[in-house]
Amino acid sequence: FERPLKVAAFEKASEPAMGASGNPLAICHPLHSADNNLASQLVDSGLQTTTDWLTELNAKAQGWADLCGVIERDRDDALSLGGWVKPAQFVMACLASAHSILQERLTLQYNAPHQSVTELKRGFDAVIVCTADDALLADAGLALRAIAGQVSWVEAELREGPDRVLCASGYVAPVVEGKLLVGASFDREELAPQVTEQGHEDNFERLRELSPDLAEAMRARWPLAAGRASVRFATPDRLPHVGSITSLGALRSHPHPQRISQLDHLPRVKGVYVLLGLGSRGLSFAPLGAELIAQMILGAPPSLPERLIQAIDPARFVLRAHRREAHSFGRHTAH
Repeated sequence: FERPLKVAAFEKASEPAMGASGNPLAICHPLHSADNNLASQLVDSGLQTTTDWLTELNAKAQGWADLCGVIERDRDDALSLGGWVKPAQFVMACLASAHSILQERLTLQYNAPHQSVTELKRGFDAVIVCTADDALLADAGLALRAIAGQVSWVEAELREGPDRVLCASGYVAPVVEGKLLVGASFDREELAPQVTEQGHEDNFERLRELSPDLAEAMRARWPLAAGRASVRFATPDRLPHVGSITSLGALRSHPHPQRISQLDHLPRVKGVYVLLGLGSRGLSFAPLGAELIAQMILGAPPSLPERLIQAIDPARFVLRAHRREAHSFGRHTAH
């Protein structure tokens, strides 16, 4: 881009962070694996990027984040990387920072849903879709699935909560603004979630597993628990989609489909990128994904090695399905 960048952000809601990012707190923590697999490497890279952003935005001093560390109960590990963030404030701080850089070259439009990517592309060199779901991208083969979740919280004193985030199958955050928050229940069948007593009960069980003494101290208050329910979208391999999309229609009409065996062989939709499928690790993946897409658009060197970029390529499931189909076709024709 030789001319100065102009950025327009379209939000279908009346304000930012109305989905899962509207939860009172969000947790970020490393992902350990015995073989330091791709997912672990991506989370580590993502957490470092998130940490850099929080430091640059002076988040701790402003009271909306604290990388206080994490204790993994199922591993009995104390980790220095990780902590809690108020996600809505994070979003607002990022927008304010972008505005300070771009000034009048940044426009924000709220209550602005779009019906198609074609509509979005008019007048723009590049479009980044971060809508959580894939309603605008039915032809991209993203394989996203909805997962509803509920967080619960009760009033508590600062001294009653843990000093660091406790996590295993769920998590308990330190007391922030007089609230002890526990999460999160999961329901793969519910697309319009509501706060339920069952969700509160599930979260109390998580609290009990993570800290029996703390659960006993909160037992009498738990019937008064408040909560929030929302939907996240995840991929089958639990890694995000970051980058340019392919088109199933273009693949079907490809003159030489048998030659397509690698990600860079797939036809791409020019100028359309996605940052989707973050699941429960939005804090770990969103800042890193944003930087990667900016690098792709501007032609800058990527901040990740190629093997990690391929692991989050939005076309990876399309390629896997194409390979299976080609293999099956080859077996049948051989007979």
